[in-house]
Amino acid sequence: MSNELAVQANTSLTVGGATTLIPEGLDVSDIKLPSLMLVQEKSELERDGKARPGDIYENNFGVLGGVDEAIEFIPIAVTKFWAMNSTPPGKKGKAIGYLPFNGEDWDKSSRDKAISFTNYKGEQVLGYPVKVISYQALLVKNMEFGGGLPHRISFKKSSIKSAAIKLNTILTMSPGLPMWGRTFKLKSLLKTDENGSYYVYDIEPGTINSKQWCDIAAEWAKKCKVQPAKIEEVGGFEDVTGQF
Repeated sequence: MSNELAVQANTSLTVGGATTLIPEGLDVSDIKLPSLMLVQEKSELERDGKARPGDIYENNFGVLGGVDEAIEFIPIAVTKFWAMNSTPPGKKGKAIGYLPFNGEDWDKSSRDKAISFTNYKGEQVLGYPVKVISYQALLVKNMEFGGGLPHRISFKKSSIKSAAIKLNTILTMSPGLPMWGRTFKLKSLLKTDENGSYYVYDIEPGTINSKQWCDIAAEWAKKCKVQPAKIEEVGGFEDVTGQF
């Protein structure tokens, strides 16, 4: 089975012998990556009856996992940035843009202060920064099809502490193993503190990948642009206070 990845006349993307069709005139950089979103109480997804609190929702195919069902994935790229929210922590709002992470400590010093920035329309606006650690990952259930399209898994607020730091640490403590050398299991976990009850991501290490899977993931990693997500890929920030 070939593990070569190629864009052929801007109409198809071939990985591991499987082909993903891309509309003519476009290439992989024009694709909106599927995203995983953690559903909270009183969220739009719950109100619309599409998911329950604690579900992990995929924006194309619905609920893929949650508290009792893990989603197994292979990380292939990661980036960190500031998503700019329309409202301060604890209030319902939406993502209005993003800024690259340059070592700012806004989580501690400016989380309640509006930051002036230039949005994607070139307008000078005010936003409240939320740190995001965003992984691009292949879902294990799609590996027999060449990995499918990479999914974006964005960790923010309390999920950085509960899951992203654990994932980052395991990857760092695996010398000689590439980022995509093992699988990880993603679930949700109910957390209760002084801010109330809410769901966070939980991460557990999985198994070491075969050479075939590593080759497929490596080819995808070459094609994935490591850059902040589009606003619609990160998901809204209409979360409860504890999520900040």
